[in-house]
This record gives sequence, C-alpha cells and structure tokens, in this order.
Amino acid sequence: MTGVDLPTSLSELLGSLDAELQVVLRAKFNTSTVTLLFTDIEESTNRAEQFGDVVWGETVQRHFDELHRVADAQGGIVVKTMGDGAMLAFESAREAARAAVDIQRSAGRQLAAGPFTVRVGVHTGDALHTDGDYFGQTVNKTARIAAAAEGGQVLASEVVYGLVDQTPGLAFGDPIALQLRGIPGTHLAYPLLGE
Repeated sequence: MTGVDLPTSLSELLGSLDAELQVVLRAKFNTSTVTLLFTDIEESTNRAEQFGDVVWGETVQRHFDELHRVADAQGGIVVKTMGDGAMLAFESAREAARAAVDIQRSAGRQLAAGPFTVRVGVHTGDALHTDGDYFGQTVNKTARIAAAAEGGQVLASEVVYGLVDQTPGLAFGDPIALQLRGIPGTHLAYPLLGE
C-alpha cells in the first residue's frame, strides 16, 4: 500500500485504533520496568557434535534446572528457554546481577559433558509483558548485550551498572563500547567480575 502513513510505535498504533480496541489491547499488554538477563552457551553446536545429542541434551537440561534454582534464589523467574539459551526476569537489578554471577559459577560445575562457558547479558528497562513473556526494545537490547559477551563473561548495561555499582560484593571492569546489531548508536556495557 502506498500513500498511507503507518504508525511506528505502539502508542501511535493504539492512538489510531478505536477506543474499544484500545482498551482491549492495553489490558493485554502491560508495560513495566524489569531487569532481564539473557544466557547463551558458547560453542553449543560444537559440544553437541563432540558429545552427542543425548549427553549434550542432558547437560543443557541440567543447566536449565540450575537457571531455575538461581532465579528462585534471587527472586526472579525463567521466562523461557530457547535452544541452549534462556531469558530470565527480575524485579531487582541487584538480584539479577547476583544471579548472573551464580550462573557463571554453576556453568563451571556441569557434569555430563564437562564444564562449559556461558555468555550473559543484563539490562534494565521498560518492557511489554503479556502471557508470561516480555517484548520490546529492552528485550532486544538485553539479547544483543548477551551476544556481545565472550564465553564466561557477564556484560551489564550502563543502566544496570548505575543501579548496582555501589553494591557490596559486586565488582565491575572498565566499560566496553558496543555497537549492537539493529540498535543505533554506541552502548556502554560493563563486565561484571563477580563477588
């Protein structure tokens, strides 16, 4: 279709709809501030080839069980798993940072296929929430930060760093300037060094 201006944001889209449909959509999609944590096992495809599907599948499942344990201990939830990665959500950036450190520690203790390394990204922002899942730019940015991390590294966004930098027991490295695929500009991320 040409000659028609399409809405570019959710609020523009909602503004272009009739009042009754706006009420239905607003009830379905809640926006809230959340700290998201994404994980991704490094070299997963190679490890699956090396150990076989059964052994590697068991290792990944144990890792997911550990993610649930860590999330529960830090007041978060595992929103979903995707292949060998996961998305977790926390109300507190501090608890998400502690969970990220715990996840890195646990990756070194996995048994079936030996220890492995995990990339972790943590970011805080507003996200759409519906049916137990999160959507929007905060989700996208968190995923891109995790993808930029090296195996065994936790990268925290500048927002998370600002919220938890003075937390006893949490230490950060020097900032890294990132170009995040699909997100304009340069973004600072801070390596979370642990407790």
